[in-house]
Amino acid sequence: MKKLVLILIIFILLIFVKNLTFSIYKKLTTESVTGQLTSQLKEQQKRKIFLEEQLKYAQTNEFIEAQARRKLGLVRTGEHIIFASQPATTNHVIKQDLRPNWKKWWDLFF
Repeated sequence: MKKLVLILIIFILLIFVKNLTFSIYKKLTTESVTGQLTSQLKEQQKRKIFLEEQLKYAQTNEFIEAQARRKLGLVRTGEHIIFASQPATTNHVIKQDLRPNWKKWWDLFF
């Protein structure tokens, strides 16, 4: 009878330890996931604030004028557009020396 009670107590303790281990594991994984989600939430909140600031700036007259000048080439009355011309390309014919290398050195030094 004592053996049966001892086996029963050991069995109950094993079940208790198993359940306790599972609960600890579940708590740790839940905390890990919670930490990851919290960091993602903070990043998304920062991104939201940044995008809201960009939206506010995009709705200002300063931004609209800058885009009109840059992308559409518009100017205010009284202003003049100056286009800088690119330098004319010259067609230089490069004369290639077909002499052997030793001959070039010989002519250079002597």
